[in-house]
This record gives sequence, C-alpha cells and structure tokens, in this order.
Amino acid sequence: MLPRQAIQRAGCGIVMFGLLAAAGCSGDKPAAPFEPATGSDAAELYWNLTLNYQSFTLSTVAPHDTIQLVATPRDAQGNPIQGLGPVTFTSDDTTTVTVSPTGLVRALRPASDLRVKAELTAGDIRHTAEVVVITVTDSNPPVLGHVSMQPVPPDSARVGLTGDGSFLFIRYGTLQAFKFKVLPPPTLTDTAGNVLPGILVMCHSSDSTIVQALCDNTILIIDPRLPGHAKLIATATAFGVTTSDTLDYTVTMPAYAVVWLKKVPGSLGTTTVGLDAPDITIGQGGTVVWGNLTGAPADIVFDDPSAVAEHGAISCAKAGVADPGGSGNIAAFGVAQTSTTTLSADNCRSRSFPAPGTYPYHSPLAGVSGRVVVTDGSGIP
Repeated sequence: MLPRQAIQRAGCGIVMFGLLAAAGCSGDKPAAPFEPATGSDAAELYWNLTLNYQSFTLSTVAPHDTIQLVATPRDAQGNPIQGLGPVTFTSDDTTTVTVSPTGLVRALRPASDLRVKAELTAGDIRHTAEVVVITVTDSNPPVLGHVSMQPVPPDSARVGLTGDGSFLFIRYGTLQAFKFKVLPPPTLTDTAGNVLPGILVMCHSSDSTIVQALCDNTILIIDPRLPGHAKLIATATAFGVTTSDTLDYTVTMPAYAVVWLKKVPGSLGTTTVGLDAPDITIGQGGTVVWGNLTGAPADIVFDDPSAVAEHGAISCAKAGVADPGGSGNIAAFGVAQTSTTTLSADNCRSRSFPAPGTYPYHSPLAGVSGRVVVTDGSGIP
C-alpha cells in the first residue's frame, strides 16, 4: 500500500491522486493550497534530518566558545516537517565539547576533529546528522572574511565522466578509469586578506546526482556522476562568522567508453554474440574501446570510416600493452582468453571520434551492430 494515498470524493466518483477524473464529471472545487503535514502524517513523510552547519571552528575563550545547532526534519523533496518528536544531541567527547538538549555547543578544550550528532526518531524511522567541530584556544581569533574555490588552470570547472583517461585500463568486463578530479582546497582568508590555516571548510554539490564534492584543508575531490550542470559550494564557519563561495560546474559526456562483445544466451540452450551497449554516447574527441570476450575473432566496420580517427594510448592489458591503433575500420581481432583477470591486448581495439554525429557500425564476423553517438563541444546531451 502506498503511504498517504490521496483519495478524494468529487461529485461523480472517487478520484485518485495522479489519475484524471472521469469524463463528464463537473462541479469540481478548486484545489486547496498545499500545507505541510504535521503529526502522524509527518512521520510517514520523514525522509532526512539536516543541521544548520556542516562544520565550525570555536575558541575555548568566550564569547567565541558557543554556537547554536538547529536540526530540521525534512521530507523527500527537502521541505521542513513539523510536529515530530524532540531531537537528541550528543558529543563524541563531553570533556572537550558539550552540547545541551537544545543544541547549544560549547568548547572546553582544544580538539582537531570531533563530531556532534543529532538524532530524531519518528515512529519506526530514525535519522541522524552530524557536524565536524574544531576547537582552539585563542582569546582574539581572526575574523573570517572570504572563502574561494575559483577555478585554476587547467579549467577546474569542467570535467568528463572518466577524467582525462591518463589512468584508463581495460580489464575483463570492466572499464577502470581515473574518475575523480583532485584540486587544491578552497582558500580561506581573514578580513585583511591574510590566509587562515587550520579552519575547516566543507564542500558539497547542489545536485549530487550530477557531481559530488568533498574537501578539507588539504584537498578538494570532485566526483562526476552524470552529464549536466551543478553548483559546488564551499562553506566555512569560524568564531561566529559564516562565509561561502559557489562555483558553477559542468560534467561533460564521457571522454572514454567501452563496448564489450560477449556471448549471450540464445534459443534452445545455445549461445550467440551480443553487445553489452549497442548505443554508446561520448563527448566530441572521445574514444571508444571495443573488448572482445567471445573467444573468436570479431571486426568493426563503420558506415562512414573516414570520420573515425586513431587512438593508440589505451592500455588494454594489466601489463600496459597498448592496442595497435589505426583509423577507420577495425580488422579482425580477438583470441581465446586464458585468464579472466586481465584482458589480452589481442582482444582490445580503440578508435576516437573528432566530429559530432552518429556513427553506425557492424561486425560481419560476430553478426552484431551498434552506434556511437558523439555530442558537440558543449559535452552536454
């Protein structure tokens, strides 16, 4: 049964949420304005618990020794929910940092990495959230002025799904690529422009389905997930001041992709050859690798081989043996595998595609066909 089924009796029958009313039904009343659910209804919508800070730095000296945490239960769309039970706050080490039942955090001793946790249970659903705390002993702490995560060359605001391919290896059944992008951490300065060390900055993405971001004082890690645009946000809170910076970020279509020719079940207990990805999409100038796992030779013949370029920098085996390269059609390749842990260079071929368009191909030897779709320079479908 779906939670909170919306069933409304309207004049000439029962109308369920998501379905159109029966033809001829008249006299429907205007829809009531949306109101946040409370009480027992809210418990069914309870999806997440968030805090007003991800991290903060405190001094053990008043008045910079306290900060107020606020925990907010939310539904699946991120909207606040009212009417749930009280939040329980706990500290990793109460001799260093304390937290009151209402969420007031107080620093007692210096510490480099503590956690204060909030927990809320509604019905049989429990969620937690935590904040990272750094505490120092400073009677006159600096005033946080600015945090910056602006791009540095090469362009750090754009990345392909599989990075630049410099760590690309084709192994049996998988494409292993250097997917993460590692950059210097965001820069923190005080109001006079002096760099501030030792203050924790936290990074997140406005859309984690597009790209995820993690950072601390030493590193910024960007993990692309899907092509599109998102915002990366760096936030720091220190001694009562919060500042943040936003970077528009683009994830392009994959620079590299792999298509496997392999045996698949046929009729009456037989096997045949198939492609695991008959249609593959890459960015302009990207490369497609064909791996032959059939144990028999296969070839790749393009409808228009003149637009298919050479790419010989793919490592097709664990030993780092590159494929022979070449442009246009791919001649017969593939031998029986003696090991399933490493793909032989004899079973791997690649081609790059410098121009946008759709490139149909087929394999007369293997009896399969597919397409390579190449997006334009924007890299966004």
